[in-house]
Amino acid sequence: MGVSILFIALFAFLLASQFSPLQFGFGIDGLDPSWSAALAERIAAGASQGRDLVFPLGPLSPLYSRYFQPETAPYIIAFSVVFWITFLYAALSISFERNVFVLLLLLLPFVSVASSFDALFMTLPLLFTIGQFWRSRATSIGVALFYALACAAMVAAKFSVMPLALLSCILLDVRAVLKRSLPVFTLALWLFLFTIHVGTGSDAGTFVQYVVMSFDTSAGYTEAMGSKGSILRLALYLAAVSVFASVLLVSAWTSIRDGGWIFGETARLLMFAGLLFMTFKAGFVR
Repeated sequence: MGVSILFIALFAFLLASQFSPLQFGFGIDGLDPSWSAALAERIAAGASQGRDLVFPLGPLSPLYSRYFQPETAPYIIAFSVVFWITFLYAALSISFERNVFVLLLLLLPFVSVASSFDALFMTLPLLFTIGQFWRSRATSIGVALFYALACAAMVAAKFSVMPLALLSCILLDVRAVLKRSLPVFTLALWLFLFTIHVGTGSDAGTFVQYVVMSFDTSAGYTEAMGSKGSILRLALYLAAVSVFASVLLVSAWTSIRDGGWIFGETARLLMFAGLLFMTFKAGFVR
């Protein structure tokens, strides 16, 4: 137990240093900082997503880019706190003594080939889902809504997170039904995303267009995904994936053999496969 508490304290420190709610930046020279600034300023000026703006980043783009825009900074800070609390809850929900794999997984945001923010956004759905499927009790409605809000905020910041967040919510809703609880995850995700869309100044009538065009934009990135990059980088990625996949597959097989929940193990494998796809896309789409 002492080791687990020490690890949580270390992880909380690392998370705070990487994604502090008050961490912002200002415009600097360069292509990425330029479009981040332009997008944040256009959103603050009232541009509507899906009509005036079509981009992989969305109405909460400063949550990802950390660009400081005075008018939007207060709710970016608030959503940063929501994300931070949800991430730590997901970490605390996991039984560390059961699987060394999870200890390694918690460090993924800080060793990923992608930027720390990309890795944090992509890792949260997997961590939360793993934690909930290891619990014997149903997820409370309050926790479900808070997680859905965090997912909606991530999607509104960077839409490419949507496939993993949506898969997580669907699996958790199936689990809720099997646990005789209300399946609110998926519905809440869409309702919160719509609320953020309207609350940040976009027209309600452009929400469907925003979602459809965001999926199209993300699909364009997926089509550009390939392995014709650095051979060393690809080899390191495949080596790391092999280790994680081997440990997870052995863990799932052992659990099922000992009478574990087949759906729970399948859900964890699906989430891990989704994370691998997203990290590969993030690392090799260039």
